[in-house]
Amino acid sequence: MDSSTLLLVDGNYFAYRSFYAVRDLGGGDLSKNALFGFCRDLKNMLGRCQSGKAAVVWDGGLPNFRKELLPDYKQQRPSMPEELKMQMPEIRKACGEFGVQSLRIEGEEADDLIATYATKATGIGLKVVIATNDKDIFQLVGEGVSIYTTVKKYLGEGQRYGFIDEAGVCRAWGVKKPALIKDLLALTGDSSDNIPGVPGIGPKTAAKLINSAGGIEELLRDPVRHTNPRIAKLLTDHSENINRNIKLVTLNTTITPPIEIEGLEVQSKPENIAGYLKRQGFVSLSRDWERSAPSSRKPTGATTPYLPI
Repeated sequence: MDSSTLLLVDGNYFAYRSFYAVRDLGGGDLSKNALFGFCRDLKNMLGRCQSGKAAVVWDGGLPNFRKELLPDYKQQRPSMPEELKMQMPEIRKACGEFGVQSLRIEGEEADDLIATYATKATGIGLKVVIATNDKDIFQLVGEGVSIYTTVKKYLGEGQRYGFIDEAGVCRAWGVKKPALIKDLLALTGDSSDNIPGVPGIGPKTAAKLINSAGGIEELLRDPVRHTNPRIAKLLTDHSENINRNIKLVTLNTTITPPIEIEGLEVQSKPENIAGYLKRQGFVSLSRDWERSAPSSRKPTGATTPYLPI
């Protein structure tokens, strides 16, 4: 395993993904479906990424500053299904069985804690792999930071997983650098987070505007220079919302982490994980783990060549 690589897992994303992906675990039993899927995904990530350091990061609620900026922020999202909620304590326990820290800070979103760890890790020379499907996180991709994905639309034919690098993000979103994704989202908004965008400006137009200006600040300073009069008026009329949006979608990298990076070493032994999976009744998953444990595998170095939108 590579102690110079830190794996950061978006826990909420993979818990929900597992709950909806695994719907038939023995006669339609949903009592352990999310747990099974989460263990399978975590097993795969540890085996494929070969990271010597890892953490699963969970949402701890909405920060006050975002709620003050936009009271409706994420308020449209339905509550967690009861069947999933009942499995969450064991899912968090499973992280420990895999030797991985399970982290949450009350009143902080997982994205911001992930961003904080990623920034700190690259600052001391570590490589970072972030397992998520959250578009906000893509703004972090760059030197030393990539995204681990299993989402089919992001993968080439025959690929089961891949690592999205800076070039892949730029091709997908049409921006000159990943850091500009937050500027693009400030224009388009984000329906999944209940953030309204500028009417009539979609991702392609937004990317063109942001690339031309180099960022939101310059674009709003002189919109006429970068676009036609109609869109320039839209930008001027909605400038207050755009400035609010950029604050909403910019990740906070200054959170005080609950555990320092040195404490994120993966601790558990492969045989302990196999035993846990057997105790949960996941016999086939246990056998798969024993065959593909991180200590017996080498990194594949697989990458996704591009991300179609």
